[in-house]
Amino acid sequence: MQPTAALSRILGIEKKNRVSSSVRIEKEFLDIFSEQKLEKSDTMNISVQRFCNIYGVPVLLVALEPDGARVRPLDMSDVINLSLSDMLQSKGMMKGF
Repeated sequence: MQPTAALSRILGIEKKNRVSSSVRIEKEFLDIFSEQKLEKSDTMNISVQRFCNIYGVPVLLVALEPDGARVRPLDMSDVINLSLSDMLQSKGMMKGF
């Protein structure tokens, strides 16, 4: 795994710089956190860092439909849900969502 701010801070190499934030995540992700005994903040930070490293910072979601494209701006909860889904699927912790 490449070095990241999230990983360096989780390992105690750097001081954590976390702030409280209110986001809404899908219930399925909370179920996986519980089943796998994952720490929520660490898991979300790692998934967002990983997602941004791979795909860049997402700002829009584009859906191609028969009658044209639908574009929707993403909020913080959307980014976290996309990130968690991508990481948990890649680790085999969840099937398609």
